[in-house]
Amino acid sequence: MKKILVIEDDEQVRTVLTMALQRSGFDIAATENGLTGLARAREWLPDLILCDINMPVMDGHAALLEVRSDPKLANCQFVLMTGDQKRNKLRMGMDMDMGADDYLPKPFAIDQLITCVEARLRRADTYKRLEEGMLRRHSNLFQGTLPHEIITPLNGILGFAEILKEDLENIPKDEAMHMLVNIETSARRLHRTLMNFLALMSLESGADDPDRGAVPAAIGDRARQIVVQISNSIAEGAGRAADISIFADPLEPDIDEETLKTVVQHLVENACTFSQPGTPIAVRFSDGGGRPALRVEDHGRGMSREQIDQIGVFTQFDRKNYEQQGLGIGLALCRRLIERRGGTLRFESEVGRGTTAIIEFA
Repeated sequence: MKKILVIEDDEQVRTVLTMALQRSGFDIAATENGLTGLARAREWLPDLILCDINMPVMDGHAALLEVRSDPKLANCQFVLMTGDQKRNKLRMGMDMDMGADDYLPKPFAIDQLITCVEARLRRADTYKRLEEGMLRRHSNLFQGTLPHEIITPLNGILGFAEILKEDLENIPKDEAMHMLVNIETSARRLHRTLMNFLALMSLESGADDPDRGAVPAAIGDRARQIVVQISNSIAEGAGRAADISIFADPLEPDIDEETLKTVVQHLVENACTFSQPGTPIAVRFSDGGGRPALRVEDHGRGMSREQIDQIGVFTQFDRKNYEQQGLGIGLALCRRLIERRGGTLRFESEVGRGTTAIIEFA
C-alpha cells in the first residue's frame, strides 16, 4: 500500500483529503505544518507528500527544500497545493532547483486529486524501475539512489512539459517562455551531468590518457586569464558577480587548459550553489608553499567530515552513495583529473560556516 503524507494547516481540508485518499486505498498520515510534516516524513518515509504552500511555522516551499536536501527522501514525490492562483507562486515550486513534482491549485475536485496522486506515483515507479535497471547493469558503480543530479533536472523537464501540454492555451506567453527556459536549463544541466559521468567513467575504466602534447598547457598569464575569466563567467551566470573576489598570479601548473577550465568551473559553481547570495566567494590562484595552488572559498552551508569523505567515491567502490546533494559527479571528476596530473584536491569545511576547496598542482 502506497504511503501518502498530507501537510495542511486547515483541519477541515486536512480531514477531507485524508478520508478521500484512504477511500482510494492509500495509507495516510497527516500533519498541520511543514515542520511537523518534515519530522513525520523522515520517520515514516512516504511515497508522496501532498503539501499546502501557505502555512505557519514552516511553509510548503521551505518544507520542499528540506525534503529535497534529505537523501532518505530523495525519491519521494512532492505535490504542492495552494489557494493563491498567481502562477508565479505555483511556478516557483516547479523550478528545477526546488524540485516539486506537481501542483494542485485550490479548490480542486477529489477526482483531480486522485488523478494527480496516481500520476505522480506512476512516475515514481518508472524512476524506480529505471534505477533498478541501472543498478543491475552497473552494480559496481551504483550502490545507492539514482543521483539527485539526474532526477532533479528530469523533474524540471517533465513537470513543465506536462503543464504546457495540458494548459498551453491559458498560459500567458511570458509564463510559457519562462517554463520553456526552465526546460532548456534542466536539459542542459542533465546533459552536462551525463557528460561528466562519461568522462569520469572513462578515467575509472583506465582509458588511455589523451596525448597531452596535443593539448595546450595552461602556462603563465594564460593560466591566470583562465582562472579569472571562468570564475567571473560562472559568478555572473549565477547572479553572484558582486560577491566574488579573484586574485590570480601568472603561474605554471602542470595541467592543460581544458582541465584547468573544468576544475575552476566546478569549484566556483559549487561555491555559488551552496552559499547564499550576498555572502563572499573568494578565488585565489597563487603559489602555495612552492606549488601552484587554487583556493575557492565560500561562506555557505558547509559539509560534515562524512560528506567530505564521500566526495569522489567513484575511486572507492565500496561506498553506498557517490553524490551528496550535487557534490558528487562534478567534484569526483575534478579529483580524478587533478590526481591523474599528480596533484591533490582537498576540502576544509565546517557545517554552517562554509567550505574551502584547495587544489595543489604538481
